[in-house]
Amino acid sequence: MTPRVALAVFAGVLVAADAALVAAAQAFRLRRTDRRWVRVGLARRVHRAWRARALSYWLWWAGWPHLVNVLLRTRRVRVMTTPRDVVWKQGRATLYRMRGSRPGRTPVLVVHAVVTRPWILDLLPDRSIVGALVDRGHDVYLLDWGDPGRRDARQGLTAHAEVLREVVDEVARRSPTRDCHVVGYCFAGTLALAMAAAWGTRRVRSLALVAPPVDTRVPGGMGALLTRPWLAPALLLDNGGCVPAPVVREAFHLLRPTMLAAARERLRRRGDRDFQQVAGALSRWAWEQRRVPGELFFDVVDLFRANALLDGSLRLGGARADLSRVDVPTLVLVTDRDHIVPIASSLALTRAVPHAEVVRCAQGHVSMLMGSESRTVLVPALDRWLRRS
Repeated sequence: MTPRVALAVFAGVLVAADAALVAAAQAFRLRRTDRRWVRVGLARRVHRAWRARALSYWLWWAGWPHLVNVLLRTRRVRVMTTPRDVVWKQGRATLYRMRGSRPGRTPVLVVHAVVTRPWILDLLPDRSIVGALVDRGHDVYLLDWGDPGRRDARQGLTAHAEVLREVVDEVARRSPTRDCHVVGYCFAGTLALAMAAAWGTRRVRSLALVAPPVDTRVPGGMGALLTRPWLAPALLLDNGGCVPAPVVREAFHLLRPTMLAAARERLRRRGDRDFQQVAGALSRWAWEQRRVPGELFFDVVDLFRANALLDGSLRLGGARADLSRVDVPTLVLVTDRDHIVPIASSLALTRAVPHAEVVRCAQGHVSMLMGSESRTVLVPALDRWLRRS
């Protein structure tokens, strides 16, 4: 056994033993999402620091097929290729306006999922949602939530919704119609929906929601992990009160453990430059996840466990999110092969918002954005919707 393997095994044993001991002693308390767990004293921060480092190292080793990208020199494929300018910044959140955007019509605000990087929306020149919308004559803005640190650990769902509302106001201020279209991907769609349901649709011209989780009691997908009775959210926090990026990465991989098959395919087609460009960019996006603020993670766990958005119990800043208040044109884009957000979870919105329209794709949660169907189904549907709404 090499020293590196021995260290990985040792780290795994430490993490497993630590989790077992703590969970056995305080299983019920740690299962609860008590916000006091986000901020702890010095002793617990030290404890969390070594736990997070050991867990991150172990998860890094578990993701060894990613080393194929390093060997093939595809890990540093350039992503986010559409030229853009920073037009607004607050804290870690940054708003970009895509160059080539045409003023004069209602702008489009594209919002990525809160827990990952927005690269998938602008992966490569010919595989870019924002780039395709710019090419079709739209005025396009993109919100990047940024990388959270210790100071951001207490930013929960309400804080993120407030940022989104400020961004909507900023984009609408630049609009000749004083409003904007909002396009939200995955949980950003849920967040935009909750914002509109709690605080109204002022300055929102329309909502286009791509694979949003709505009914969290639908079996499968990420909800299968977040609603598990054994999940103790506090055990996943690092010393800064955030969920480490490797935990986020491996949670997604756990839903579809195909890394080894993908690495084998990249090795088999190592002479295909076009394939390596796409595979390298996609793998970089999948690998380089970002931390999640602890309070946001707790809020998401609570939302999934209670099905809070659909049953009307979700509150943002004291205001109840009532889906019947969503009175703007609403489009739901779903895919039949979604392993992260089951299609039934997204389609549940049509029961609460009867005027919502549906567009179905045949690819997966990620491939619907950058695969062939993005150019033939998703982008044309979005374009027609934005011109009509």
